[in-house]
Amino acid sequence: MTDRTDAAIVLAPQVVTVDFDLAPALNALDSLVSLIRIEHQSSFSEWVTKTAAALTPEQRHNHKLVFWGLSHLFYELDSKRFPTFPAFIDHLAAQDAVRMRDEMVKKILGYQSKLSEYGIDATPPTAEALLSDVNVYLAWISKMYMDEEVDVTYETELFSLLADPEKAKNLIVSHMRDMWNEVMRPEWERVEPTLRSTIAAFEKLDFGGMTAQEAVRAVTGREIPYKWVNKLNAVNWITFIPSAHLGPFLVILGSNDNHIQIMFGARMPKENIVQPSALGRSELLVRLNALADDTRLRILELLTHETEICAQDIINRLELSQSSASRHLSQLAATGYVTERRRDVAKCYSLNEDRIEETVTALSAFLKKR
Repeated sequence: MTDRTDAAIVLAPQVVTVDFDLAPALNALDSLVSLIRIEHQSSFSEWVTKTAAALTPEQRHNHKLVFWGLSHLFYELDSKRFPTFPAFIDHLAAQDAVRMRDEMVKKILGYQSKLSEYGIDATPPTAEALLSDVNVYLAWISKMYMDEEVDVTYETELFSLLADPEKAKNLIVSHMRDMWNEVMRPEWERVEPTLRSTIAAFEKLDFGGMTAQEAVRAVTGREIPYKWVNKLNAVNWITFIPSAHLGPFLVILGSNDNHIQIMFGARMPKENIVQPSALGRSELLVRLNALADDTRLRILELLTHETEICAQDIINRLELSQSSASRHLSQLAATGYVTERRRDVAKCYSLNEDRIEETVTALSAFLKKR
């Protein structure tokens, strides 16, 4: 897919049907994935931060292997249809290991299309070559990571697991069971009532006549990321799934051409907020956390002087690496402090002054004596 400018978006938005789902298996799965995402992003919930820090070295190592390196073996399976996370684990245990491994190899080799979006000409190896030669595997993984350094020891262990699909599947199943029993189950029991309350509150609202962009804004408090605008303008049904641990980020999952699921950090509708709640404090903490970083404040300060600045200019002016700039800009966009758009092939950003004023007002109201 080639990059498009905002002016090239031609799909007219249509009215969508909106519903909500708890999706227990998918929710637990994404919470566990967040224990790895926190190494690359911040602003996740306090539970994610504390749980990730409390993992033993062996747990952390296995968690990274399973939920980062081997995640394509399970993450796109239809986890939404399972009533519980243990039921999903049982389903994985019954899968054919070789078929799972082969599907993951397809995902790895299919990364060529993503590289093409960045203008990188990369011809993938064959599946046979990828699985039979560790040097071929490492060379392709290096291209996938682009400018980021590859952990050769870690990737070599992943290569050995791909070469032994039964061992890979057994690691996934056993580690997931351990993490559910030791970490995730008590947390799920704690947050499930809050998530159900979130769904109940939103289900009382009228989303009739809304377009996808209007529905996303109303439910999540965020604008649709520009790269998803065309996709969401084409659907007529959105299922929203609240998460207790996702913070300001969105996870967008496609089911078919007409239906899409969006996971969002659980929040109460503005219409329902009459007094401070745990959920309100959580959302405020996410917003303040995004501001509690010198680099992000420097980016915002830079944007106060110009209407719009593209990512490469921010990188050059603040002397940041591409990966560091991407991480910080992603968090600022997720919390709504900057607006992101595509201009030709560049990502460009502008300051969202309304969001900053809204955060200051929310903090003032939260701390006001009653």
